[in-house]
Amino acid sequence: MELVLPSSAYLAGHVAALERGWSADSSREAAAAQEELTRIQEDAGAFVQGLVDREAQGRPVTLPDGSIV
Repeated sequence: MELVLPSSAYLAGHVAALERGWSADSSREAAAAQEELTRIQEDAGAFVQGLVDREAQGRPVTLPDGSIV
């Protein structure tokens, strides 16, 4: 196994997994996958760029209890 940084080269595989029902968000599964697909469709470049956020400048995270951090 080789760990890689997110890249547009891997985006098609990521989209295919989302379309098959995979989601990194196990508490929201299908809804989270659809939201991610929508963000990719709106701006794929920004989506990929936002996956590496070492300065924590990205989107807030919604926790299972609904709180946003």
